[in-house]
Amino acid sequence: MDRSITPKQVAFIERLHTERGIAFDRPAVEALSAREASAAIDAILALPRPERAVVVVDPGFYVTADGNAYKVIPTKDGKRVYAKRFEVADGKAAWVYAPGGMAGLVGLTPMDAPAAAAIGLKAQHCVRCCLALGGESLSAKCSAIIGYGETCAKREGWPYPTGVKAQRELIAKHAPVAA
Repeated sequence: MDRSITPKQVAFIERLHTERGIAFDRPAVEALSAREASAAIDAILALPRPERAVVVVDPGFYVTADGNAYKVIPTKDGKRVYAKRFEVADGKAAWVYAPGGMAGLVGLTPMDAPAAAAIGLKAQHCVRCCLALGGESLSAKCSAIIGYGETCAKREGWPYPTGVKAQRELIAKHAPVAA
């Protein structure tokens, strides 16, 4: 009597189908025995992998056409790069490793100030450093209006009001009108 297919085998077969662009029929796969699943895995592994577009980009911050932010980072040896995706969950922002991310990133655009601001305002976190926007200081209030922080703006060359007078003017310009 054959054992039933294991959840790990189902997950692995699903991943192989996805990698090779083959339609995945979960009920049919889950009906396989463990021995049949092993044979199916061997057969799929024998298939050629489809050619994947290789994206060559310099380290830095990028935006995809659909508005997702990616950070391209060199490996420790400096010979390759990998990608992290900007994600916000449970009120916290973070750069999360994107497995195979470089192969799937097509149409990357270097992140400019308007893109950083749009992403930051939507997430309520600075897209560069992941800190929450807002606070009581002038700079923090400006950051909440602009969409990224003062330090990150300096590091990336993005515009940011300098000086107390300029920051107060920006805050006053965006202050709600009293009724």
